[in-house]
Amino acid sequence: MSSFIVKGWNEFITDDSSYTLEPPQHHPYAWLAPRWWYQGGRVIYETCAKVTNSDYEIYINSYTPAMQVEITIDGNGEIDIPYHRDIRRIAITQDYSELLKEDGQYADIDLEWKRDEWKIIKNTLPPSVPIDDAVVWTEDPVYLIIGDGTPPAVLGEPLSARDGDWIGGTPSSDGRQPYIRYRWQVRDSANAVSNSSWTNTEPLAIHTIDALQVEDWWPADYKQIRLHNQVRDFEPGTTTQRPNNIFASPWLDIEEPTPLSGSGNATLSGIFQVGETLTVTSIPTFSGGHKPVITEYQYQKSETGTGSWTGFEGPWEEYDPDQISVDAWVTFNAYTTEFDVPTLLLTNVTENQYIRLQIRATDKDGVRVIRSGVVYGPVLPAASVTEELDKATSPQWSSMDPASPGQTVPFTGGTWTGGVEPVTYVYRHKEKNSQGQWTTVGDFQPMQNDGGTYYITIPANSTNIQMHIESKADDAEGNRVWNNGPLRDISS
Repeated sequence: MSSFIVKGWNEFITDDSSYTLEPPQHHPYAWLAPRWWYQGGRVIYETCAKVTNSDYEIYINSYTPAMQVEITIDGNGEIDIPYHRDIRRIAITQDYSELLKEDGQYADIDLEWKRDEWKIIKNTLPPSVPIDDAVVWTEDPVYLIIGDGTPPAVLGEPLSARDGDWIGGTPSSDGRQPYIRYRWQVRDSANAVSNSSWTNTEPLAIHTIDALQVEDWWPADYKQIRLHNQVRDFEPGTTTQRPNNIFASPWLDIEEPTPLSGSGNATLSGIFQVGETLTVTSIPTFSGGHKPVITEYQYQKSETGTGSWTGFEGPWEEYDPDQISVDAWVTFNAYTTEFDVPTLLLTNVTENQYIRLQIRATDKDGVRVIRSGVVYGPVLPAASVTEELDKATSPQWSSMDPASPGQTVPFTGGTWTGGVEPVTYVYRHKEKNSQGQWTTVGDFQPMQNDGGTYYITIPANSTNIQMHIESKADDAEGNRVWNNGPLRDISS
């Protein structure tokens, strides 16, 4: 391996005497070389340091006196640039004139491709002058996991891996650049390897198998799986591709899923009466099973609550436990911050019935697990609609002529509407003297809310005053409505 260092245009250090820093001919400190990476209508010259040996000329383009570069080239033409500063481009050619040609034979190295990295952009040198930029893997492909350890490769479960990354790679003589591709590999109990098709990709791309399934290319007695990355570059000066392989490590054992199982029960809350709306407060969870697993729910009713359950809101309906569906089914998920909680309006079909919310899950193999919901009921009949307690008609005297002391006189009772049963109705006789003072005559007496005829007897000492009927209604919720009749004179 040979190496050399160029500093500040004119300082040259090398461990191989075949390399020479050529002094400039037409410029105070640098060679003027055509800008080989620019293909335009006129020639633009760049300041370069020129290093030669018996095989090729190396033009190092820089733009400051502080330029510095170290280059190593081994016997196979593999090049490395361990250090560079203020270097834009490097060209390697057998003859200066090749830099002037659109299809000239030279290697073009870009040192501004990425920070502190370089890349051979073009290499049209003939195979007799090998300049090679070998592929170097900088990151291995890896499996993506949550937590520590190696992820399982479970049938029906997701499996994710990330591609590796690399530097280097030699382009073809016709300008094609190195590229990366991936495939999955599965091996059997005898360690024979089967492969999926290659797919071109990008460095550090993520590949996810949503649900790992046996595929046609798998061996019958599959055992393990892994990700395979490959960078394809080219033999120097040719169009011959060469592989550069790397693999995600380790091989993952392919596992059967755990049996489908469930835990928890569906619960409801609210008033279990026709016309009321219930809320779903919890649902069971399921795990395992051969994916895909279908989850469904159904509201059911029973006369006894112990058997003969039937759906009353339609057939079994599928829902996604990870998404809120169109019918407002809810995900009880720790990552969800807002719940669109499902509700159920109890209709007449549930009257005097027991109800529950039944949940079931069925996997790809037809294995089904049912989690019975908590039983509620029986559902009460709809509550009667009660109007507010109010008076309808007032008590009325059968005659408004003056009454006499000691006389028994009839009146029709007042009436009310509404009120929460039971409602009590009572009346009494009250008298008012000339000074406006009221006197109660006797206690309240029960009456019906039917406008019937009732009687009072005027005391013998009640003269030259007025009287009326005072009545009231009281319902079961403590509401009270007074209902008083008109004043009637009592003569002497």
